[in-house]
Amino acid sequence: MDSRPFCRKCLMEGVSEEALTEKIKAYLDALPADQRTGGEQYQIRLSLCEACPNLANGLCRLCGCFVLYRAGKLASHCPDAVPKW
Repeated sequence: MDSRPFCRKCLMEGVSEEALTEKIKAYLDALPADQRTGGEQYQIRLSLCEACPNLANGLCRLCGCFVLYRAGKLASHCPDAVPKW
């Protein structure tokens, strides 16, 4: 078993940024409304992530998630030691 960390972006090699963004948006749109972060709250979460030094190419360096996905799920939280949201 390979214990090296993997890059989620590398798993999507060959998929354009636009296509990836559309896939994440489609997934979030398919969630029940009570599980989705509301529009304004979602934008606030994304703004906080964009200002975070742990953001790299749309991925959180702390947990490896796509921030567009994590911020869109209501039950999710920032993985930082002192969560930003």
